[in-house]
Amino acid sequence: VDLVVEAVVENPKVKDAVLRETEDNVREDAILTSNTSTISIDLLAKNLKRPENFCGMHFFNPVHMMPLVEVIRGEKTSDKAIATTVAYAKAMGKTPIVVNDCPGFLV
Repeated sequence: VDLVVEAVVENPKVKDAVLRETEDNVREDAILTSNTSTISIDLLAKNLKRPENFCGMHFFNPVHMMPLVEVIRGEKTSDKAIATTVAYAKAMGKTPIVVNDCPGFLV
């Protein structure tokens, strides 16, 4: 697996548990992303072993009709994680925009 998109309920504790367990079960160079629409990427990254491999990937609803995807850069997110996530979004026919971690992201 090269990239994982976490898309569980918007609850920081649940997302934290899922992300940590997922990180333990993928390759060290795998990129983890969260489809969060409200939770800080830096908050979600704080318990990860490899926060440089983590960023947000927020799809808009309805996903099959909305082309825009926010790729959210956290404080420790690497350029490789961003580039991989942007390429993945483009491969799905989406229009990725890279934004910084802040309340509301861009939209």
